[in-house]
Amino acid sequence: MINTIEIDTITRHFLAAAVWADAPEQSNPRITRQAKAAARAFCAAFIEENMKLFLTAMKADGYGWHNGTRNPAAAFGHDLYLTQAGHGAGFWDRDGLAFTPAGYTDTLGNLLSKKCGHGTRFFADLVFCRGWAYFRWTA
Repeated sequence: MINTIEIDTITRHFLAAAVWADAPEQSNPRITRQAKAAARAFCAAFIEENMKLFLTAMKADGYGWHNGTRNPAAAFGHDLYLTQAGHGAGFWDRDGLAFTPAGYTDTLGNLLSKKCGHGTRFFADLVFCRGWAYFRWTA
């Protein structure tokens, strides 16, 4: 089961990655309440549908290290956005997810990557307009 603090952290870093990766240059868009709620629903649905893989990632040695601290929930949100948006980084290229969990035939990073993005129900759009960020996803 995921707790509120984890889903809030995942959502916050999902949206931060979206702004970092896709906002127009030299902009600092504000995130609408609708975008925050839709992103939270997206993250929660992805985790619920892939709970076993999510829990394995949260416990994986070496996953989530950034600037000397370990925060796998933050890393997961960041990687979820980058992967589902089709950027050149994400779950599949994280050293901490480069192992094959028991009962699977592929690495954890690849397994998570295959669960989101184009052609899956876990693909979403972040649209920027007049200084605001809007999130579109149909559950």
